[in-house]
Amino acid sequence: MAGKVKWFINDFLTRHTSNVDRVLHIIGIPQAFFGIFQLLTGKWIWGFLNLFLGYLWQWIGHKYFDKNEVGEVILIKKIIKKIFPLILTVFLLLAGGDAMALRIKSPAFNDGDMIPDKYTAKGRDISPPLFWEDVPDGTASFAIICEDPDAPGGRWVHWVIYNIRKGISRLSEGIPQYDEVENGAKQGMNDFRRVGYGGPAAPPGPAHRYFFKMYALDKVLEVESGLTRDQLLKAMKGHIIQEAEVMGKFKR
Repeated sequence: MAGKVKWFINDFLTRHTSNVDRVLHIIGIPQAFFGIFQLLTGKWIWGFLNLFLGYLWQWIGHKYFDKNEVGEVILIKKIIKKIFPLILTVFLLLAGGDAMALRIKSPAFNDGDMIPDKYTAKGRDISPPLFWEDVPDGTASFAIICEDPDAPGGRWVHWVIYNIRKGISRLSEGIPQYDEVENGAKQGMNDFRRVGYGGPAAPPGPAHRYFFKMYALDKVLEVESGLTRDQLLKAMKGHIIQEAEVMGKFKR
């Protein structure tokens, strides 16, 4: 039985090598170009995987099934050889840029974790500690907005702080609820209708998400304290160099 199976396979491949090669190229070429498209849209892992597999199918077809190297195969190989180094170079440049992107974190909770009660309405309701790194060139100041997109009535703003000067890389916990705080930073109006930080206070039910969004700006804003979220976003328009965020959750 095994001998018959082996004979059938050998006979099939002997008579249909060109067809197998053609099928592998038909599969490989679109997959390779789809991989290039994914790379250009920032989907690095899937892009490289599809580019590699697309090239692999063509290589297998040429290596094992194409007994006569026709012009089409030669052309495909030349295209892949020229495109792949270019895509690799673009990827390395973009990946290097991402590695230096602005990042904000909190030593009190990891991104996506629950926010400790200390920083919510269940506890002392003080602002959590934050720090940031990989500040982009040209940054003159920072702004932070904390908001809950899961609030029953829509987005709820918990904190607005801006004109945090360049050179400052962290905020300690418990920033006072003053219009202006240390180092000249100014605080805006939250949706509790008070200046400064107001911690998570979601009603009973599913956990809410709280995004601490940081903006690196190319200038120190010439504005007064007490701005709302929307007023701050309007003032920052055209001056945002990079953005970053860290998210924590709260549930009663």
